[in-house]
Amino acid sequence: MALNMKICVLGNSHVGSLKNAWDELQRKYPNIEITFFAAPKNDLSGLSIRNQELVPTNKGLEKILHYTSGGKTKVNPKDFDLFLIYGLYFRVLKLDERFSDAVLIQACRDNYLQSLNYQVAAMVRQLSSRQIYIGHHPLKASESTVCSESKSISYNRVLGMTSTIPNISNLYFLPQPEITIENGWNTRIEYSKGSTRLEINVSRKNIEHPNSDLVHMNEKFGEIYLNAFLEKVSTEALISGNFFTCIGAQKAGTRWLHDNLDSHRDVWVPYIKELHYFDGIHIEANRNFLQKLIGNAKRRADSTVSMPDVERLWRKKYGNPAEIGDPWYVSLFEIANGAKAFGEVTPEYSMLPDEGFAHIARIAPQAKIIFIMRDPVGRVWSQIRFRATKKSDKGMLEPKRAIKFADSLPVVNRTTYDKTIERLEHFFPKEQILYLFYEDIARDGLSVLKNVCNFLQIEFDPVYFPKAGKRLNVSISADLPNTVRKHLKTKYAYLIDFVEDKFGRVPAEWRDS
Repeated sequence: MALNMKICVLGNSHVGSLKNAWDELQRKYPNIEITFFAAPKNDLSGLSIRNQELVPTNKGLEKILHYTSGGKTKVNPKDFDLFLIYGLYFRVLKLDERFSDAVLIQACRDNYLQSLNYQVAAMVRQLSSRQIYIGHHPLKASESTVCSESKSISYNRVLGMTSTIPNISNLYFLPQPEITIENGWNTRIEYSKGSTRLEINVSRKNIEHPNSDLVHMNEKFGEIYLNAFLEKVSTEALISGNFFTCIGAQKAGTRWLHDNLDSHRDVWVPYIKELHYFDGIHIEANRNFLQKLIGNAKRRADSTVSMPDVERLWRKKYGNPAEIGDPWYVSLFEIANGAKAFGEVTPEYSMLPDEGFAHIARIAPQAKIIFIMRDPVGRVWSQIRFRATKKSDKGMLEPKRAIKFADSLPVVNRTTYDKTIERLEHFFPKEQILYLFYEDIARDGLSVLKNVCNFLQIEFDPVYFPKAGKRLNVSISADLPNTVRKHLKTKYAYLIDFVEDKFGRVPAEWRDS
């Protein structure tokens, strides 16, 4: 791994196997630093938040953390790039397959939400937006090599159901390494033999658990677990640096923003305005469109059309993915090396489900998100006019057809800003989000760009923005029929109230349209 990484591990006695293994493993990972904050049983329940740190509330816990961490008594989340919360009474439930999925999922959620693991994860999330990995107690060891007949659902399915928990953003539930599992639900017995107690002071060195202990694992297990975990986080594609993405809304000035940022000397944006990576993965209807874009990029790169060599190389990279995945997406920004800010603009991201926003947060936890909102009546009518232009079908402007199109799910999903904001703020802290109004762009584009520059922490100078006063991507002109206007005003009255309540204002056009 090229970048240094600092990892915080919080847990109970089960951390002992990981800590013992790390003493030997750390030579294999010279760029990774792990700090263990571990204490027996439920002692970490004695942590509380004070001055943006996790602080022990009693002297006993303070002494234990000082010993297990190598000298620290407080957890400052700003010191770490990611977190592993291990054990802490989070056990994977064995559940009967005869129950409905709804019942099983609720049981999995309740099981995790009642654990100390969840309580600690919730405190960490209050203080940091960095990735949190969750590790459960090891499966109980067994000497049996015979799989007993059971109506329980599989271990992997239970873990998958648990991972749907909506309460904390950006959690990743780690599976126990497959090589350590016997019969689907037990740890192989050799990984419990010779396990030692968590060392919390000099008098507790190398004290073995009794042979009857089948829940604590040994150093070999810890080595396998840590290797799997560290290989994952070491090879996982991550975007570092001042990365941003504008997620919409469609027909709200995203082309204007893209082109103006493209003209700034310290900003890099791709040669294709919309990359459609996350919606191409998480919105089924958009997958073919992503493939089409990739094909178009390849054909253009292979063509004789004149373009700078660097652009042709970038288009070849976009148009020839070995696999459509995070490493490919991250590689598209390698060319931005040296830019003070870099990112992309894809309005379809405003429609992403929870999994899509979690995906962005996972590979770009410090991403800055820009969301531009437009009067919903004007936005929808603009989309209808754009569609009529693109399809050369002016019949779409007729009231009956216009209303039918306006009520279609894709159009509604692009306009329900309240739902986008709710999902967005679940996965990103508010200080990483900039909300803008399209109408402000029309009135004073330079003031909006100054706001954007401040948000991206780059220099503002009007000379960088020769297109600040230009309208881009303009649709055909057509008057909004009164019947369509009345329909949309009624449909989105709640949304206008919502936005005004949240931001303290809406542009006058939102009320007057």
